[in-house]
Amino acid sequence: MPTMTTYYACDKGLWTGRGVRFGSLPSTNSWALEHLSELQDGYIIRADTQTAGRGRFGRAWLVVSDKCLTFSFILKDPAWIPLGPNLGQVAAWAVSLTLLEYGIKGQLKWPNDVMVHDRKISGILVERGGREDGFVVGIGLNVNGSADDFRLAGMDRPVTSLAEAAGRSFDREAVMEVLRQALTRCLEDVRERGLSSLWRDWSGQDWLKGQTIEIRGVEGEITSGECLGISPDGALRLRTLEGYERVYWTGDVERIRLSNVPGFPITG
Repeated sequence: MPTMTTYYACDKGLWTGRGVRFGSLPSTNSWALEHLSELQDGYIIRADTQTAGRGRFGRAWLVVSDKCLTFSFILKDPAWIPLGPNLGQVAAWAVSLTLLEYGIKGQLKWPNDVMVHDRKISGILVERGGREDGFVVGIGLNVNGSADDFRLAGMDRPVTSLAEAAGRSFDREAVMEVLRQALTRCLEDVRERGLSSLWRDWSGQDWLKGQTIEIRGVEGEITSGECLGISPDGALRLRTLEGYERVYWTGDVERIRLSNVPGFPITG
């Protein structure tokens, strides 16, 4: 049983939500899902070290102990149900606004990653409770990790941190507070006004728009083409090699070189 400490006064969750903090936990999302019936809207579950974090499509989310932020927050108000497909995007938006507070310009990679200098700085996983009308939104943000830290942790994809991007270390508690406030603002915005602000900011920071991409759909089919950005409701727009536009609500996306796409015209 992990050691648990009470975390945040009642006015420091999202809205009036409270939360719990662990020194170490396999996965904040897994713990939250197991205890979802006991948790309230706005609760935050945080772990200083996460030993078995999970990403999309069953991937592991590896973190550097005590140098990252790893937490999940709970959304149980029925108002979140129609926004369920967009909650990961809202969380990524909030992370990008947090980076801007520190002078770091991030880019948003559909469906919910945040990139800095073509390297991943944050990952997000949204899960729905079984019988509960609630969502668990997990966020991992690299704060003070170095290239050596990432290599020793076994990360096999290009990653970065706030410290690498800014050339200095950060107070994790201060970053957590900035991110908590950004999450609250972004969630309130989409609940009250819809997705227009999210779509505007995402379109201005889109890491994929105009790029040649490859997307793997839920059935395993792979399609290549030009990313046309996201639609106002948050779906990915793709122009295929045959010139058709397709829209995706879920999938795994990577940018690729034109030379890797059979039949794709190479110009320039």
